[in-house]
Amino acid sequence: MLRDSRVAVLLALVVAGSVLSVVLALTRPDPVGAGEPPGTTGTTAPGFRAADLVGPGGDALSAAVRSLPLTLSYDHRDLDGSLAAATALMTRRYATVFTRSFDRRVRPFAARRRAVAQGLVRGAGVVRTDDDENAVCLLYVDQVLVEARGLTRDDEPEVIARSRVRVDLVLVGGAWKIAGIRAV
Repeated sequence: MLRDSRVAVLLALVVAGSVLSVVLALTRPDPVGAGEPPGTTGTTAPGFRAADLVGPGGDALSAAVRSLPLTLSYDHRDLDGSLAAATALMTRRYATVFTRSFDRRVRPFAARRRAVAQGLVRGAGVVRTDDDENAVCLLYVDQVLVEARGLTRDDEPEVIARSRVRVDLVLVGGAWKIAGIRAV
């Protein structure tokens, strides 16, 4: 008899917990930006807000959030301008590596599809700071086609890459420069 009452109490607690979970899930407001398609304005995706970081890595992270979208954005009508805007944010050494990759991959794709792509930051954080002049950040980014052969004006932007990237930054002459970008 005692065992049956324990089972009944336990069953009642499980049912009450389940009902409470459903009620909380149904009454919770949606987070900002939930379910929105990739945006096409600005350099961050809907719902992303950069944190106010004070201390080691904060300035480097802010630079990464501002710079990475420019490195992932290009317009087939001005590929040289797109490349110049991206490499201006990089160390000389990495700009050389980036230019080779851009010329091999982006130029042919952009010309063939008449593509205009935009990079959007979805999330970001500091991985580590080695000293006051070197930092490593992790960014979640989308690259979307906002115009291209095959897309109509009524189409949503087409996500062409969704990536997690490690961004190495170096302080050069008082400005944070990208010293490397690697997919992780």
